[in-house]
Amino acid sequence: MGVEERLMEAAEAGELVTVIYHGGSQPGTKRCLSPITVTAREIRARDIPTGEVKNFLVSKIEVVPDDHPAEDYVVGAILPPVFSTLVEALEARVKELETLGWYVQLSETGVSVHRYFKSGKPKKGADAGILKQEGSLNRPWYVYGPDLASARTFSHLKKAVDLFLEQAYCHAPEKKSNSALNLDALPRAGELER
Repeated sequence: MGVEERLMEAAEAGELVTVIYHGGSQPGTKRCLSPITVTAREIRARDIPTGEVKNFLVSKIEVVPDDHPAEDYVVGAILPPVFSTLVEALEARVKELETLGWYVQLSETGVSVHRYFKSGKPKKGADAGILKQEGSLNRPWYVYGPDLASARTFSHLKKAVDLFLEQAYCHAPEKKSNSALNLDALPRAGELER
């Protein structure tokens, strides 16, 4: 039985399921979830240790037995910020995105990628982007893209950038090999300081 089927079964039966989530703030840690809804891409579930309802990518979930030796998810663990501004996070990636066929608009408050008309002019409507929502202290980063049923918000810029780059790569006008967009190659906060 595949991961998606196992999660659907747990959602229908109202069962708890133990998973290792290879994403989020603590990748590779074990969590206990109560699945609510499951799609081919995402699961919406109550994270039992925090009591919060969260979205998880099915592709990053590994269903494991309760006694699996992986480390448990630590509630309230705080990650240091990886980037301090959107420009720092993405200015080194603009050329790469342009190579993928995008017109890129980048500022301190947002980034977006646009297709071109046959005439060579960029379209006004963006295919994907990140916006910084002024006044939102907890989750200021707003990400939208073609694979997202609704926009997603993030408290950490690194997570917003990762999702934006995933959307930009997957829907690029000129597809490149999978190595063209190496998310691990993003500079870390310490590498940005001169």
